[in-house]
Amino acid sequence: CWGRNDYGQLGDGNQTSWGTKSNTPVTVLNLTNVDLISSGYFYSLALLTDNTVKLWGQNRINWDNITTPVSNASLANVDNLSSFLHSCALFDNDTVDCWGSNDSRASNSEGDNTVTNVNDVQAGWVHSCALINGGTIKCWGADGYVLGNGSTNSSASPVSVSGISNAIQITVGENHNCALLSDNTVKCWGQNTYGQLGDGTKTNRNTPVLVTDLSDVKQVSAGRSHTCALLNAGTVKCWSVYLASSITPVYVYE
Repeated sequence: CWGRNDYGQLGDGNQTSWGTKSNTPVTVLNLTNVDLISSGYFYSLALLTDNTVKLWGQNRINWDNITTPVSNASLANVDNLSSFLHSCALFDNDTVDCWGSNDSRASNSEGDNTVTNVNDVQAGWVHSCALINGGTIKCWGADGYVLGNGSTNSSASPVSVSGISNAIQITVGENHNCALLSDNTVKCWGQNTYGQLGDGTKTNRNTPVLVTDLSDVKQVSAGRSHTCALLNAGTVKCWSVYLASSITPVYVYE
């Protein structure tokens, strides 16, 4: 890992002063047989090949810092992880558990998230979304358009995203989300200040809108204020004035 380490988030046993960064990779200690990693805001997680999880960095529940990876006994039989200000784990029985910062009820640390039959889960800034087996999507947490159900109200329980029935991938940014559909097109919803929804406007959307001039998509990824799509041809398109200077998808070149 590399970057800031003021909370021990690099996992090398050290904790550096605020603003100090490592611009070269350092080895994470006590960590082998890793299948997947997920970096949160001030912490990191690793899913091991035995489907257990190790965590290091800032513990936002107790506000202490863990500089080398430790196991969490409650995280077993895990298939996938996602992190931002909070974390979510997808278990092999297709259920989800979330923990950490619970601003706007983005996680289920109070036991109120009952989403089941989940194919994938993604954690955002103060919300989470789950791709349900069969192609629908449910989201929960903060208000401000990101839940995609036509409302701007918060919801501590999962709500169905409107008009999505054939999703095959979900990606969650800071305040917007996108779904890759089975016809290889993309729909997005949420905040659109920088044109990150790709519909040719900067209008916030509380229901999904189709990304214009975009087809044959293999994978989509939502960032903080931008979105990018990998096409089946191996090329990449991105959109937002923040990154690509365009509110509709444009090709990215070396």
